[in-house]
Amino acid sequence: MTLQDYITFVLATAAVMATPGITISNVTGTAMSRGVGAGFLVEAGAALGRVTMLIILGLALDIVSEIIEAAFTWIKLVGAAYLFWLGIRAIRQPHTLTPERTQGRDAGLLVIRGFLVLWSNPKAFLFLGAFIPQFIDTQAPVWPQIAQLGAIWLIVAFLVDGAYILGAGRIRAALAKSGGHALGWVSGLVLIAAAVWLASQQNA
Repeated sequence: MTLQDYITFVLATAAVMATPGITISNVTGTAMSRGVGAGFLVEAGAALGRVTMLIILGLALDIVSEIIEAAFTWIKLVGAAYLFWLGIRAIRQPHTLTPERTQGRDAGLLVIRGFLVLWSNPKAFLFLGAFIPQFIDTQAPVWPQIAQLGAIWLIVAFLVDGAYILGAGRIRAALAKSGGHALGWVSGLVLIAAAVWLASQQNA
């Protein structure tokens, strides 16, 4: 790949990752309801999900893509239902105005949540499978290229999501003036909106 190819890849990745979607809604909703630390734990889970996508991409893209495409509707509906449930729970449960400490089992659950929500959107993998191969030189070994491009993708994704999480932390601080109930409503509605968006996606 030339320098221009790398620049194009970084810019395209940043543009795609910056577009609000299910993962951004998940991390921002969590950061607003439970604090920036919880948001980054969910982001860690999403990063693990992206790593598994990259591994699968290198191993058996065609076969796995067909399986995911065939189960597209069920996967997205399960993911949408889970997000909707998280949104309702965020609205109904009381919130403190200080970030909650997340340790042990609770921290692990947040990481798992980030992983599952990322994988609940089949288009994430299908897009990745169509995007990265455009920058791969078929005359050279594929795995090193996937590893290199994947590392860039992971870094850009973390930086973009991290910016959203920190922004959500600022919103949380602003909403603290109106009480914990407002935090629950805003974070809950963000998650519910993501659920509706996911459920409405078509398998293109």
